[in-house]
Amino acid sequence: MKKSLFILFLSCIELLNGATLNEMEKAKDLIQQAYEVQYSNPKQSAYYATQAINLIKGEEKNDIKAEAMLALGSAQKLLGEFDHGIKTLYEGLDYVTPSNKSLEGEIYNMISVLYCRLSDYRQSISLNEKATAIFKAIGDSAQIAACYNTKGIVHTYLNEFTIAEQFFQQALSINRSLKNIKKIAANLNNLCLYEGNTLEKLEFIKEAIAINNPTATILWLPFIAVLSFTRKQMLHNSGDTAAVGDDAGILFDFGECIEYTRFHLYAAFAIWWDIGIVIPGEPSPIIRTIFQLLVAVH
Repeated sequence: MKKSLFILFLSCIELLNGATLNEMEKAKDLIQQAYEVQYSNPKQSAYYATQAINLIKGEEKNDIKAEAMLALGSAQKLLGEFDHGIKTLYEGLDYVTPSNKSLEGEIYNMISVLYCRLSDYRQSISLNEKATAIFKAIGDSAQIAACYNTKGIVHTYLNEFTIAEQFFQQALSINRSLKNIKKIAANLNNLCLYEGNTLEKLEFIKEAIAINNPTATILWLPFIAVLSFTRKQMLHNSGDTAAVGDDAGILFDFGECIEYTRFHLYAAFAIWWDIGIVIPGEPSPIIRTIFQLLVAVH
C-alpha cells in the first residue's frame, strides 16, 4: 500500500513537471511570435508577450519570464508606452537569474532607450553605461556595439554630434569585425542623422544602399528610396550633376513607394525609429523626406 502511494506520488510529480515544461515551451513559442510581429504589429506582439508572462506563475527567478517581459517592454516602446515599458522591464530584472548577465544587460540597455524617449538623458546614459559594463565583463562584442549605438543616439538627441559620431563609429567598427551586415547598415544610417562632411556621408549612404538593395523586403524598400532620394539631392546640391545622372540606375522612383500601403510605411517607420535611424524632430534631410512620404499616403 505504501509502495503504491509512493509510486502515485512520483507520478504526480512527473505530471506536474511535465505541465511546467510544457508551459515553458509554450511561453518560448509566444516570445518568438512576439518578436516576429514586433514591428509590423506591436499590439499583437504585446499580446503574445503578455500571454507568455501569464503562463509562468510564481515569483521565483525565471529567465523565460524575464525574456517575455523584455519582449513586452520592446513592444510597449514601439507603441509609445514608454512609462509602461520601463515599469515592465524593471519588473523583468527581478526575474533574471544571477548567472544570466547577458539578459540583464539587454534589459538595462532597453530601459536606457526608453528613458531616452522620455528625454531623461542623464538616466539613459547611466543605464547604458551599466549595460555596457556588463557586456564588457562577459565579452559580448555584439551587445557592446548595440550599447554604443544607443549611446550615440542619446548624444544625437543632445545635439552633441561629435560625441555621437565617436560612439556610432565604435559600433560600426565592431559590427564590421563581426560582419553583422544589418547592424553595419544601421550604423551607417545613424552617421547620416546630422550634418557633417557631405562627401563622407554620401559614401555612408551609398554603402547602406548597397547593403540593403540585394535583400530588400517590402518594409525596407521605402527606406532605400529615401536614402537614394537623399543621396541624389545631396549630389545635386553639391553641383555634381554628372554623378546624379550616373547614379540614376540605382535610384528607386519615389512614386513606387507611394504605392505601398500606409501599414507597411508605418511598420517601416517603426523599424527605423526602433534601431535609431529615425529620431523624431531631428531636422535632417532623411527625416524630412520620411515624414513627407508618410504624409503623402495618409
